[in-house]
Amino acid sequence: FLTLSLPIAKQAIYKHKEIAVATAEMLEAHKTPTEAARTLSMHHTTLTGRLAKAAPEAMPKALKKALKPYVRGSRLCAVDFTFLPTHVKSLAGYVRRGGLKMLVAYMPGQLAAAAGPQAPGEAPDEVLEKLLDELPRGSVLVADAEFSSAACLEKMLGKLDKGELAGFLVRANKQWHRKLWERLEREPYGVPVPVKLMGHDLYAWRVMLKTREGPRSAMLLSTSPKLGPELYRRRWNVEVFFRIVKELMPPCRLRSLEGRLLLFWAALLLALLAVLLGGLPAVRRCLRGLLGRSAGAAALRLAAAAWPA
Repeated sequence: FLTLSLPIAKQAIYKHKEIAVATAEMLEAHKTPTEAARTLSMHHTTLTGRLAKAAPEAMPKALKKALKPYVRGSRLCAVDFTFLPTHVKSLAGYVRRGGLKMLVAYMPGQLAAAAGPQAPGEAPDEVLEKLLDELPRGSVLVADAEFSSAACLEKMLGKLDKGELAGFLVRANKQWHRKLWERLEREPYGVPVPVKLMGHDLYAWRVMLKTREGPRSAMLLSTSPKLGPELYRRRWNVEVFFRIVKELMPPCRLRSLEGRLLLFWAALLLALLAVLLGGLPAVRRCLRGLLGRSAGAAALRLAAAAWPA
C-alpha cells in the first residue's frame, strides 16, 4: 500500500520499510507521528515531511491492490460519510462539523473505497460521483437519507443506465420527496410500491425503523422490489466499520492534508484486515510482530545513525 501511495526518492534516508514500521507504531500504540518517531529514534520532521508527500489520488488503487488476495465476489456496498477530527488552522477550509468529511463505501469484510475530504464549495453529489467511479462494476449501493437528493439520485441513476451500478437502495428524505411520502402514507408497511421518479421506474417502501428516539416511520427508494428493508438493515455494517477505523486512527496533529489521508487509508486497510482476520486483537498482534522484528528495528537504528548531526 505504501509503495504505491507514497513516492520516495532513492536517496531518501527513510524508505517504505521504515515508514511502514513508523505507521504500525502509530496505529498499534495510538501515538502521534512525533511520539512514534521518538520511540523509534527517527527524526520526526523528516517522518512528517515524508508523510506529507503522499499521493491521495493513488490511495484507492493502492488499497485495492493490497487487498486483492482477500477480495471475494460481493455486490453489496454500504455508503456513508464519516468525520476525521481536526483542529489544524491550515485545513480550516476543509473542516465540517469539527472534522474532515470523508465518504466511505464498505463491502462487508472485503473492499472499501473512499473519497474526500469534501472540499470548500464542493457539493455532496460531487463527492459521491468520485466514489462511484471507484466502485467495482455491478455494485449494489445502500445509502442513508443524505444521498436521496435529486443531484445524488441523478448521479446514481446515470451509473445505473450505463450498467456500472446493478441497483441501489436509499432511505429517502421525506421533506425532499414530500408528495411521494404523502402517497406512501396510505400504503401498508413493508410493501414495495411502484413509482415513477426522474424518468425511471423505481420502488418505494414505507418502513418502521428503530432510532435513538424510538420507532419512526421512514421511506426507502430502490431500483428493484428485491432490494428492500432487509437489505437496508445490513447498512449498519458500515457504522460498525467506522468505529473500528476510528479506534485505529492515531491522534494526529499533522498540518498536511496528504499525511492525514495516508493515515486514514492505512486505518481503512487495517480495519478491513481486522474483519478478515477475526477482529482488532489479531491485527494488533500482527502489528506488534512487525514492530518486534529485529531487522526492522536494526534498519531504523542504521537510518537514525546516518542522519547528519
